[in-house]
Amino acid sequence: MKSGISLDKDYVPSGGDYRRFESKISDSHSSNFRRHAKVHSFRDRLKIVFTNARSIRKNFAEFTVLLEDLKPDVFGITESWLREDIDSAEVSHPGYVVYRQDRRDTHNGVGGGVLLYVRDDIVSVEKSQLQGSFVNSVWCELSTNNSKRSRDVITVGVVYRSPNSSDDNDVVLFDSIRKAAKGDVVIMGDFNFPDINWIDGSSSRKGSNFLDVVQDCFLHQHVTFPTRGDNILDLVLSSNPSNVVDLTGLGKLGTSDHDILAFDVVCKVVSSISKEKVPDFSRSDTEAIETLLKGTDWINLFSDMSASQSWICFADKLKVIMENHVPWKNRRRKSSMPHWMNKKVRCAIRQKRRMWKLFRRTKSESLLAKFKIHQLKVECLVSDAKLNFEKSIALKIKDNPKAFFSYVRSKQKVKDAIVSLRAPQADKIVTDSQDLADLLNDYFVSVFTREDTSSIPDFQGAVIGLNWIRSYFRMTLS
Repeated sequence: MKSGISLDKDYVPSGGDYRRFESKISDSHSSNFRRHAKVHSFRDRLKIVFTNARSIRKNFAEFTVLLEDLKPDVFGITESWLREDIDSAEVSHPGYVVYRQDRRDTHNGVGGGVLLYVRDDIVSVEKSQLQGSFVNSVWCELSTNNSKRSRDVITVGVVYRSPNSSDDNDVVLFDSIRKAAKGDVVIMGDFNFPDINWIDGSSSRKGSNFLDVVQDCFLHQHVTFPTRGDNILDLVLSSNPSNVVDLTGLGKLGTSDHDILAFDVVCKVVSSISKEKVPDFSRSDTEAIETLLKGTDWINLFSDMSASQSWICFADKLKVIMENHVPWKNRRRKSSMPHWMNKKVRCAIRQKRRMWKLFRRTKSESLLAKFKIHQLKVECLVSDAKLNFEKSIALKIKDNPKAFFSYVRSKQKVKDAIVSLRAPQADKIVTDSQDLADLLNDYFVSVFTREDTSSIPDFQGAVIGLNWIRSYFRMTLS
C-alpha cells in the first residue's frame, strides 16, 4: 500500500498487517524533506594538474584556491611531507577522494610522500598492487566511462623518486612502471633525472636505465620546458602520445620551487553528480496549506487510532500537502574554502599566479624580483588571516561555541564517501548504491562468528548449582 493514497479511517490497517505498514511508511517519511537525483555529465577530456608541493600543509591555502579556480578532475602531488600521525582531514577537500602514501624512512616525512586527489563523481579504485615495495608512489584506476555496454579504464600514477635513490629502489620503480604500462596509463611525478636530454635521448648511466624503461614500454614524455631551475625534473608519461594535450606551466605552489603542470587527457568522461533537492518553503502556498489543515476534522480522524497510527496518518497528510503546495529547489553547495580564507587572500594568490606566467613569457629580471616580493606578501597574508580567524573564534567561544567546535571538527574528521568497490568474485567495479550495500553486507556476514548450537549448556543445572551456593553462603553467614 502506498502512503498518501487515502486519508480516511479505512486507510489504517489493523492486526498483523500494521507492523509491515508502519515500517514502510517510516521509510518513506525519512526522505520527505530531501530528494536525491543523479545527474550525468559527459565530457571528452580529463583535466589533470600536478606539482611538487614541498609540504602540502604549508601551502594548503594556495592549493585550495587552485582547486577552486581550475576544478581539475585529478590533482597529483609529490613531496607532501606528511607523516602517519597527520590525519587526512588536514589535507582533504570537499568533492575529492584522497589517496596518499607517506614516506617513512626520513625525519618527519621531509623529502617524500605522494598524494592523489580524484573527484568523487568519477569512479576510482586504488591499485596498490602496482606500488610494490616502492613506497613513494600511489596508483589509481579511473573508470571514465562506466556504462552497462562498455567500461573505459585509465590508470593514473603519481611517483616521487629521490635524487639519492639507490639502484635497488630504481629497479622496483621500473618494475611498477612496466606493470602499469600494460594498459592505458598516465604517470606524473618528480623523477629527479636532471641529466636526461629529452630531445636527443642522451643521459648518464642512471638516466639511461630509466630511458630504456620508457622506450621499452612505448611511453611518451610530454614535458618540454624546465620545471625547476633549468632542469626538467617533473615528467608526464603516457602510453598514448596523442591523448595528452594542452600541457602548460601555471607557476609555483606556495613556497615550492617546482612549476605546476596542467594538462588534459583526451577520453570519454562520464561523471555522476548527486544533486539534493530540498523544499523551498519561502515560495510555498501558505494560504492553501492553512486551509487544508484547518478543514480537516482531526478529532474525528484520530478517534479510533493509537498514538503511533495518528502520527503516521498526520505525516501522510502533511506529505501530500507539501508535494502539492511546496516547490523544490537544489540544495546550495557549501563553500569548500577554508573558514579563514577571505577575498584579499584569494586575490593575492591569483595575482601571484598571473605574475609568474608573465615572467615565464618575458624572462624579465625585474618581474622576477617583483614576483619574489609578492610571494612573501602572500605568505604574510595567509598567516595573518588564519591567525586572526582563530583568535576571533577563540574569543567568541562563549557567545558562539558552534563556530569554534565546527572549525575544530573540520581539522579532526574527514568524510569520504564510498563511491566504488571491487567485487572479488566477478573482478568488477561496483558503483551502484544498492550493489555497494549488498557487497558490504555479504562481507560482514562472511566474517560473523557462527556459534555451535548443537551443544548448548544446560542452564537448568547451572541455576540449581547457583541456588545451592547462595544457600550455603546464607547458612555460613548466619
